[in-house]
Amino acid sequence: MVNFFPVKIYSPHNDLRVKTKAFLEKYDQEDKSGRKNGAIDIDELTSLEARKKFAEDLNKENNEGQISQLGEIIQSMIQLEEKLIKHRQGNLVEESENDEKELIVNHQLKKLKKII
Repeated sequence: MVNFFPVKIYSPHNDLRVKTKAFLEKYDQEDKSGRKNGAIDIDELTSLEARKKFAEDLNKENNEGQISQLGEIIQSMIQLEEKLIKHRQGNLVEESENDEKELIVNHQLKKLKKII
């Protein structure tokens, strides 16, 4: 996979990707051929069970200190947008060395998991 984002933008981009993938895993249903299409169609949320599961997740927003999966995706989008704006303006604030080391360690762990 080719990384088109600078390291400081890649982290929020990766966070958004992971959260979106988890959301799709939970709500995207297989079609007649047994494949998931990578999108949540309105038909996939019309069954009683699917609506209940989605409503329970969205209801987390009403509880103090909790956030829904959709809310997490929106927050990740906002963070990525802020990073992109700062980067385009040339004012990207340097992140601490610990953040960069954590990114490297996480990347190495992912590689190891693929090997194992």
